[in-house]
Amino acid sequence: MRTDRRQRTPQRQQHHCPNLQEFQLWFRVVLYLSWHDACNLWTAIFLVGSDLAAHWRRLVTLLVSSRGHNTQFLGDLSVLQGTSRYRPLTEAYQALHPTMMEQTLAQRYSPSRILGHLFKSDDVALLRTLLEDHGRLSVE
Repeated sequence: MRTDRRQRTPQRQQHHCPNLQEFQLWFRVVLYLSWHDACNLWTAIFLVGSDLAAHWRRLVTLLVSSRGHNTQFLGDLSVLQGTSRYRPLTEAYQALHPTMMEQTLAQRYSPSRILGHLFKSDDVALLRTLLEDHGRLSVE
């Protein structure tokens, strides 16, 4: 809740729930983004609201149907699955493609595999999370 400075009374922030036309617009935008960037965008758009899991399943369905399974990204996802930003995507992917996720999560990937993405995107928050979760990262 925030307070209107003029009235000094608490106001509830309104959360906008996208309609079908807005979804179609976001879907067109997402098609031009990498998996990581699509996840970042979806996180920003759908921070709160009802049926968040359905929104994430729509994203996974769209990306897999247009690009197929991206094994490089799935390897990254196996490292990032516990982070708050990637958890909804991981859960949606598991719900829609459990066999693919079981195969991916059965392998142990080094966290250093995503450093290239982190440096390219200058994602300090995600780097901090990785360091907290994994302690030490090595750069080759």
